[in-house]
Amino acid sequence: MAVRVKRIPEPIVSLAGKTEGYISKARLSACNGPVVLFPNCDYDLATKLITFTVTLYHQSASEVMFHRTFGNPTSAQFDEETKKMFDRLKRNDRIVISDIKIQAPDALSRQMADIKLTIFN
Repeated sequence: MAVRVKRIPEPIVSLAGKTEGYISKARLSACNGPVVLFPNCDYDLATKLITFTVTLYHQSASEVMFHRTFGNPTSAQFDEETKKMFDRLKRNDRIVISDIKIQAPDALSRQMADIKLTIFN
């Protein structure tokens, strides 16, 4: 009997299916928080989002509108204040989700790549 072994792909963290580029305010507002995905994986793996930081910038990258860290002991989802800040975003404002840490199925913590999005409407 032949046994086929397939590698587990590296996880990615995305927001509304995106890791970079442009996003609409409506799509951003519909999100509850970043999601850990294993692309092209044949089964669902238990992965926990431990912590992340949300920073919102005005069009000029130097002006920070909002900065908050989520995760233990709070929730790894956006709170109401953050969602209200999303509603205030304008065209070309930016959202950066950084310091993303996950707990993979092997129980090890991993630092993930930042998510950098720009509002287009």
